[in-house]
Amino acid sequence: SKTSTAPSASIKDFFEPLVVSNLTLGSADAGDDDSVCAGGSYKLQGTAVPSSNYSVVSTTWSVISGSATIANPSQLDSYVTINGGSATLRLTVETHSGTGTHCIVYDDVIITSTPSPSCLITGTDGPICLSTESSFSAPSSTSYLWSISGNGTISGSTTSQTVSVTTGSTCNQSFILSLTTTDANGCTSTCTKTAIVNDANPPVITTTLAALDHNIQCDNTASIASALTEVPTATDNCSATPTMHLVSDVTSADSNCANGYSRVRTWNFTDGCGNTSANFVQTITVIDTTAPTWTTVTGSLNSTIECSDTEALANAQNLFPIATDNCDTNLSNIVKVAGTFVASTTCANAGTYTNTWTVTDDCGNTSETFTQTITIQDTTAPTFIAPADITLSSGTNCYADISTVTTGEV
Repeated sequence: SKTSTAPSASIKDFFEPLVVSNLTLGSADAGDDDSVCAGGSYKLQGTAVPSSNYSVVSTTWSVISGSATIANPSQLDSYVTINGGSATLRLTVETHSGTGTHCIVYDDVIITSTPSPSCLITGTDGPICLSTESSFSAPSSTSYLWSISGNGTISGSTTSQTVSVTTGSTCNQSFILSLTTTDANGCTSTCTKTAIVNDANPPVITTTLAALDHNIQCDNTASIASALTEVPTATDNCSATPTMHLVSDVTSADSNCANGYSRVRTWNFTDGCGNTSANFVQTITVIDTTAPTWTTVTGSLNSTIECSDTEALANAQNLFPIATDNCDTNLSNIVKVAGTFVASTTCANAGTYTNTWTVTDDCGNTSETFTQTITIQDTTAPTFIAPADITLSSGTNCYADISTVTTGEV
């Protein structure tokens, strides 16, 4: 024990002095506070400097606050990943001279995680028509880098906020558009968009149903030729000019009309991806509703004949009219209805014959009736043929035969 008689003694007066050698701790430097892009690895920049005659025994990184993953805690330039908004890391440096006391120093550093820039490609997912141009855009950032793979190419700049893509010519194939954005902190984000290039919609026929149908007279060759030049039209969501195909062209005779027939033509359309439209049908009906007409002038076969002129009557009866038809070239089926003699009420030898004709074409159209009137007349007065002259001679007593045994003829 130790005692003291001094009125102002303190507790330190009761301890024996301890001889301490002069110690220099050295230094630990964790580096400057810094930031790292979210999700990225940050390379720590620690340094350890021992005092004179001392050496560094160990360096250790540890997490003081926040959440972080240190790849190699004993390595001064270890990589670290910040798992939250920020983390405080401590570098602890231990030095030793080989004998005596170990010296420990430390330093802290704050590493802040900077959020990655937004990366979202705005634009259609498709289907997009073949060989067309579409625009895509990115959120506002400091810089942009676009790239593409698959069924499309970038046309124009690849470093602008918007990009133009020209689709390829292959049906039902997609392209992948990639974007890397970089913000003012140098942090990057990458995103992609997949869009399908295809045309799944068939062409649509714009010609109104039955708009090309026609009923045409058989002799109207100009109208028939004009109808055969008509074709339907169609539009397509992708192909500017869909391809027209003649599916069939069928001509059918009219069983009731040799001059008539129907011609039915059928088309459809296909686009660049092979989509086929509905069929469009045109029906051209050729008809014959025109009756034959007479080329013989009305009344031209009429005649007036003396009742005694049998030859003239026979010739008149053998006359017949001539007809023509718009389509039928063979009008041999002329039907004559011969009239009987109708005597005159004032002259038994006079009267009329009235003959009529009709003709029907191959489509059943019948002409108007052609009429012939043969008038028999008797305008010749009777004539007298006297008998031969006779000579009368008298006999005795001046007697003569004057009887009329021989007479003349009328």
